Amino acid sequence: GEALTELSFDITNKISELKQARQLATDITTHGARLYELLAMEVDLRELRLSAISKPLEVEKMEKGLKEKLAYIDNEIKNTKNKLDNIGSDEANLASKIDKKEKSTDCDSALIPLL
Repeated sequence: GEALTELSFDITNKISELKQARQLATDITTHGARLYELLAMEVDLRELRLSAISKPLEVEKMEKGLKEKLAYIDNEIKNTKNKLDNIGSDEANLASKIDKKEKSTDCDSALIPLL
């Protein structure tokens, strides 16, 4: 009886180990195939990586261009603010010129009948 039970238990263990071994073999094959695919992609990825690494100069150019544009825009904003600040004096100058022209026109109008 006991020998049969030990033999049955041993066979059950061996079957379990065999299933685990088959599963491990399947996992190894699957992971190996995936590793092969990834290594095949590495050649292309290496080229892209090296290309990306060699581009900091372009980033510096872009940064310089953006800084120049920001400086230009800041200058335009300052000019616009100055124009807005001076709008009151410009209006006063125009009003003064209009008054002078009106007075000149009035004088001319008064002289016309005398001719």
